[in-house]
Amino acid sequence: MPSQYRRGKKSSMIAHLIRLYRKEHGISLRRLAPRIGVGFTVLSRFENGQSIVGDNWLKILRWLLGDYKL
Repeated sequence: MPSQYRRGKKSSMIAHLIRLYRKEHGISLRRLAPRIGVGFTVLSRFENGQSIVGDNWLKILRWLLGDYKL
């Protein structure tokens, strides 16, 4: 497991999973963001390591856990 995950940076791991999903499915940030229910810039910032809070964080987490249908 990469060291940034062992240090407790859970958001980094989640961002990595989102990026991995996008790459495997050939989907852009601009296309995925509205499906999750967040803005493109929110998802971009999250993938690049900036923290987000509140509803946007919950929307991303719910999508990742399978509540959202693509």
